Amino acid sequence: MGDAGPWRRDRCAARRAAALRDQRGRHARRHLGRARLAGEGPDHEAVRHRPEGGDHGRRRDRARRHHGRCRPRLHHRRWRRQGRDRRRHADRRRREHARVGRLPHPDRARRCLQRRRRGLGLHRNRLLRSGTLQRVVTQAQVEALRVGFNSRFNAGLAAASPIAMAFATPVSSSTKLETYGWLGALPIFRKWVGEKRIKVVEEMAYSLQNDPYEATSGVHKHQIADDNLGIIPQSMSRWGQDAALWPDRLLFDALAAGHQRPCYDGQNFFDSDHPTYQEDGSTFSNIDNTGGSEPWYLLDLSKMILPLIWQLREAPHFWMITDPYDSEVAKTGVFGMYAEARGAAGYTFPYLAYRSTAPLNAENYEKARDAMAAYKNHVGDPLEITPTHIVVGVSNRQAAIDLFDKPNLAGGESNTHNKECAIIHARRLP
Repeated sequence: MGDAGPWRRDRCAARRAAALRDQRGRHARRHLGRARLAGEGPDHEAVRHRPEGGDHGRRRDRARRHHGRCRPRLHHRRWRRQGRDRRRHADRRRREHARVGRLPHPDRARRCLQRRRRGLGLHRNRLLRSGTLQRVVTQAQVEALRVGFNSRFNAGLAAASPIAMAFATPVSSSTKLETYGWLGALPIFRKWVGEKRIKVVEEMAYSLQNDPYEATSGVHKHQIADDNLGIIPQSMSRWGQDAALWPDRLLFDALAAGHQRPCYDGQNFFDSDHPTYQEDGSTFSNIDNTGGSEPWYLLDLSKMILPLIWQLREAPHFWMITDPYDSEVAKTGVFGMYAEARGAAGYTFPYLAYRSTAPLNAENYEKARDAMAAYKNHVGDPLEITPTHIVVGVSNRQAAIDLFDKPNLAGGESNTHNKECAIIHARRLP
């Protein structure tokens, strides 16, 4: 047989296309029947690839209208576009349902809504019940705590001022040990007659070693994870305040132990035989041990050099371990907090201070004042020492107030020693 002509080939192609469409329609009707039996879906589902819609029962008749035309290809494009839009809408609805907690089953949706009103999502509540949800402490969290603690520590440092610095000469230190070459005999001005005489000064070495001081505390990682720091932030301010008063402790302790610690001339700072470096080898005393009461101290703070030395090598500062993987944190679970400082307290010239254990009254004060006024230098000239301050402890505070801070005595007569000395009350002294 010869060629049937192009019209036959086109007709066969149209039949094959119609058969394929009919097969697809049967599959669609089968799925639609299952959906209707399950109680889901509409009674008539629109045909996705047809612009005019319709159900699958009419698909065969509509497919036979076109035969070999190019319309099915156009329908296929529109089917793809409409299916893509429907999938997008379905995805959007699923995302919206997931956002608001809407679930397919009404009971499940109601339970989820109840949990959401109580502040717990379904999955979060399940994790909390099982105990698998844990808050891990990060280095950023600990670093933020360190910054806050350091700020409070520095605020405490600025809020307090040591009162003992009133009678101490501050000296900055750059090494572990500082040596002071105090001059045993200072030259004085005299009338220039004839040739100048060069005074060979006697230099004595006096050394102060900087001692380290520290304070240690810590915060457990569970406290950070549970946000249960308690009064730790407030205690940082108190910690800084104590660090600011650290010089008071060293200086008052040095003053109280001055009768047991040596100064630059080899004698104890408060002693009865300090050398005057005069040719006759005379000495002077700056201590009175005749009484049995608690000691009090007279100081001359009008000179450029004050009686005590405050040597500061490293100012108090705060630091904290912030690495969660640090070996100490791994062993104990505690982030260490530390405050460190280095310094020392010492003595200058012993004739600038006087210690007495006699009862604090007008008579004993005048005795100590006159003893200080009698101090002389190496050539026999007066040093012109006059006490300007008195340091008292708790037991002698009221006696000092009665003697130096009241215009009249108990009998009504005027107080000649009123405002003669300023009172420095040291709570650390007895």
